[in-house]
Amino acid sequence: MANVWFVHRVGGAWKTVAAEPAYRTPLGDLIFRLDLGPQRRLSARNVPERDDLAADITPETKVFVEVTDDDLREAYFGGYFPGWYDSPYAAPEARRRLDAR
Repeated sequence: MANVWFVHRVGGAWKTVAAEPAYRTPLGDLIFRLDLGPQRRLSARNVPERDDLAADITPETKVFVEVTDDDLREAYFGGYFPGWYDSPYAAPEARRRLDAR
């Protein structure tokens, strides 16, 4: 299961808004819902620090998806690698899309 994290920019770093992912969902279910293409992979310098900011979800809250080797074993789509991907949707819209299943 890929981990969907909500993140905020704090100073020069991305930090997770909670200690646990907002969602744990198969990668194949996230690709179209969150518009995750292979080109949306983040570089190592953009990986968020795990934190529990206990911050409110706002339109400025970003959505990052953590993908591991296990997530790719049964993947339907190619071109993905372990790492972090960002969604173009803000957290409120991502939440709406994921809860609409």
